[in-house]
Amino acid sequence: MTRSINVKEILKIQEILTGAKIPCDIQEALDSYVYVTSDDIEVSFGDLNIIHLLRAYLKEKRKKQETVKNLKEGVRKAKENGVKFGRPRIHYKKRQKIEDKLLSGLSVAKTSLELNVSKGTVATIRREISKRNPSLAGRSISIIKDIDTELALRSVDNG
Repeated sequence: MTRSINVKEILKIQEILTGAKIPCDIQEALDSYVYVTSDDIEVSFGDLNIIHLLRAYLKEKRKKQETVKNLKEGVRKAKENGVKFGRPRIHYKKRQKIEDKLLSGLSVAKTSLELNVSKGTVATIRREISKRNPSLAGRSISIIKDIDTELALRSVDNG
């Protein structure tokens, strides 16, 4: 009769061969996590035969792959049926109001409150305004309108 080696014994052998201690979180997991066999017998992971541990791991991996496959299939079918995913785009008129408020010098928080839009949406639009004119990045939004006006006047004078 051959004796099987459990996970704890394998880790002890590794500890002897490498001289490195088993991390405490792994040691705790070996003692506390429980695997239930097909015979409804609870066994700690540390007491599992390594072959059984690998089978349990592979079983969970197959379950996860099946779940991902089913999820992708569901998303594909939903898209075929016209379901839209993601956050809806903000209406261009509302976006223009947000830009106008920001350009007038109103803060992100106050703009958000006044127009009943999330701070995140207003902050994103503010960043986009700065990206359109890189010289404004990091500067106070309240001066953007003055700079835009100045640039417009220069182009009119030069034209």
